[in-house]
Amino acid sequence: VHRLDRDTSGCLLLAKGLAAARHCDRAFRDGRVAKTYVALVHGVPPAEPFAIDAWLGPDRRRPGKVVASASELPGFKPAHTEVQRRAAFARHALLALHPTTGRSHQLRVHLQSIGHPIVGDRDYGGDDLYLSAIKPGYKLRRGVDEKPLHKRMFLHAERLEFPSMDGAPVDVTMPMPDDLAAALRPLERD
Repeated sequence: VHRLDRDTSGCLLLAKGLAAARHCDRAFRDGRVAKTYVALVHGVPPAEPFAIDAWLGPDRRRPGKVVASASELPGFKPAHTEVQRRAAFARHALLALHPTTGRSHQLRVHLQSIGHPIVGDRDYGGDDLYLSAIKPGYKLRRGVDEKPLHKRMFLHAERLEFPSMDGAPVDVTMPMPDDLAAALRPLERD
């Protein structure tokens, strides 16, 4: 009933049985499911919380990809994401993202549309993170190719809140995985 992009880690909601699937679908449709994602982005957006509103639709030049538009276009749907900066580094920022709509590639395209693509998201303008770009004077041994500090897009589904079938609130959190936490360490020392 809830899916994540291939390289995204974190909380995922699965329904066991048709009644549970219908309940979860209804909760998503009614806006009773709250999602929190964490992303490392290029650049440093403002410290104050802000929202991204853009229409999302198919990218005609790249099948399977999505583009943002400031206005409604045929086949485009409105999308809304609340953004809070958790940490700022020299050339990057760690953000908490709260999508209130559930469009394909929403967070990735929203962040790209404001000039802050997700680190490692090659489909939407995000470059890999290399120690040589963070640490002044870093020298790699001769004949050795530098490897990125992470092997995937830096997007993690940290929290999922939803009502259970009996109406009780369910709040699930998943700590940041080791590979992403390790990639953050050099930035914190930067």
